[in-house]
Amino acid sequence: MDNFVCREFCSPLLEDHHKSSTTHLAVIAHQDDAEIVGYSGIQASFQRTDSWFSSITLTNGSGASRGGRYQNASNDALSLIRQHEQEKAALLGEYAFCQQWLCSSQTLKDQRNLAVQQLTNELDQIRPSTIYTHNPFDKHGTHITVLTIVLDALKSVIQTNPSYQPKVYGVEVWGSLDWLPNQFRIELDCSPMPNLEQALIGLYDSQIDGNKGYDTAVLGRRQANATFSDSHTEDQARSVNLALDLSPITQGIISLNDLTDEILKTHFEESKLRIQSIVSSS
Repeated sequence: MDNFVCREFCSPLLEDHHKSSTTHLAVIAHQDDAEIVGYSGIQASFQRTDSWFSSITLTNGSGASRGGRYQNASNDALSLIRQHEQEKAALLGEYAFCQQWLCSSQTLKDQRNLAVQQLTNELDQIRPSTIYTHNPFDKHGTHITVLTIVLDALKSVIQTNPSYQPKVYGVEVWGSLDWLPNQFRIELDCSPMPNLEQALIGLYDSQIDGNKGYDTAVLGRRQANATFSDSHTEDQARSVNLALDLSPITQGIISLNDLTDEILKTHFEESKLRIQSIVSSS
């Protein structure tokens, strides 16, 4: 295989330089993941000319569950529907561009080295200042595959261009990050433009129809994150995505395994101390 086949949509608001204009980029597994992990970047770039959001989706979405009016859709038909939904979201959210790799999750896993090489070339052209992707505690196997591809591609770009040091966030999708110790937890403000926030998720009818309420679940979790952020202060935001700063990995400061070990160890020790402080005093 020479390269993964891609489908690309470019904003009519930009005559050219769609990739080099991009400041915020989501590199994710499936159609609708960009709107889930990257909304803070979408709203920060909306209707601006000095900041642009874009997305790269690494699979074709053909293996998704289906229900309602889509329950009898073939894999190819569902994939095409999801591609159209992603492009509608890109148009509504005023993305500079959205690129979709037309391969299955299994092909992406089997051809991982090729994926790293191809994404390295893309990132070297784009050089966004902020990147959103999946986090290492996500429960979805394809999300973890994409995460490792993103990290390896970024390390390759940075190795040849040491001055390029983007912020890299691993954001929650399958599984919440509200348990992260405070020193590791990043709060990405999703409060502005709630109508846009709701509309973007609502475009993915193929995923919502059939009693899979992503539209309400995503917004509800963000609101819960904002409220349950701190028990002793007023809410600082209406809507929040929780994330993990992955930049130390791409900068070569720590490995992915060591970072996850450190986080889990800290979480364990903090939880144990809270319990012991009560038990020992009773």
